Amino acid sequence: MKSLNSPGGNLTGVTLFSSTLIAKRMDLLIQLVPTARVIGLLMNPDNLNFETDIKDAQIAAGELVKQTVVVNARNQRDFSGAFAVMKEQRADVAMIASDPMLLSERAAIASLASQHSLPMVYF
Repeated sequence: MKSLNSPGGNLTGVTLFSSTLIAKRMDLLIQLVPTARVIGLLMNPDNLNFETDIKDAQIAAGELVKQTVVVNARNQRDFSGAFAVMKEQRADVAMIASDPMLLSERAAIASLASQHSLPMVYF
């Protein structure tokens, strides 16, 4: 595949392009908030892709000359603490991992992001 914009040919199968999409979402986030220097990454450590997603996000952040702060949340009870850590670590924006639990709790996460005045993107 050449790129998401020009795949160039036929593909058969199923994929989420997760690493490619992490970089695209991060780029979009930085386009929306170009002054952002630190990106908070809200991750679920119970997700099987946890380490791969962190690595891919940190590579994408490095290419954009940005720092990352990884915060973990296994359930909704962890969200308040995770957002407090992001603010303490001076995250300017937040990116939410593509995780079923985090996606199902997106309303609670969006509310906390709003309370903390923290722009965010998620899957």
